[in-house]
Amino acid sequence: MIKSLFSGITALQANTQAMGVIGDNIANVGTTGFKGSRMDFANLLSQSVGGYSGQEVGSGVTVQKLSRDWTQGSIQSTSNATDLAINGNGFFVVMDENGNEFYTRAGTFHFDKEGYLVDNNGYKVQGVDGDLQLTDTTGTTSISISSAGVITSYSTGSTAGTEVGTITLATFPCNWGLASMDRNLYTTTDASGEASTGAPGSAGKGSLSSYSLEMSNVDLASEFGKMITTQRSYQAAAKVITASDEVLQQLLSIKR
Repeated sequence: MIKSLFSGITALQANTQAMGVIGDNIANVGTTGFKGSRMDFANLLSQSVGGYSGQEVGSGVTVQKLSRDWTQGSIQSTSNATDLAINGNGFFVVMDENGNEFYTRAGTFHFDKEGYLVDNNGYKVQGVDGDLQLTDTTGTTSISISSAGVITSYSTGSTAGTEVGTITLATFPCNWGLASMDRNLYTTTDASGEASTGAPGSAGKGSLSSYSLEMSNVDLASEFGKMITTQRSYQAAAKVITASDEVLQQLLSIKR
């Protein structure tokens, strides 16, 4: 009976963590480029009640791993030419002031006062040849970005555009190995492998859509279904603990 008590406790712990993941998914349903996650469970070590295989009794449940859903999110149109969405595989590469590279699917970019293309964190968006910077920050009137990532600026009184550079995308041997950071960023790990960078549309990389943003891929209906299932599982585990406690009380009363 003590065994069922501890099995119920493991279920409470696992479902508490699962509810946290569901809550995080729902909270980020409007976050640009967000990828939802799910909690994967595994049974704990079993104890044999017989002398041969097939007579094992489980010892509860544990969290095995957190899996991220890398499916494409829906594309939403915007009025900003530097808002970019990736159609297909790949990540934008951004670099902080210390030279550290990060990767993101959130393409909310703009040109700062020095003419650099940056994200909302102020990190510089990387091109095939490094930083992307306007040569004329005062005279530029418009920007165009092709599906191949080529940025062209247009100045007052000139019909000919000036090529600023080409945005680079990064792909990985295993997206599931990327470590999630805050502010829509990811970083590499041994499990993800090294980044392979190149122009959009090359070597399996997706193309770009200007005036567009990739939205969160979280499905609210699915998350609400998971929430109900997790809540019921939590309640059932609590019932197991209550029932185990009642049986223990009955055993203790036999002595009286």
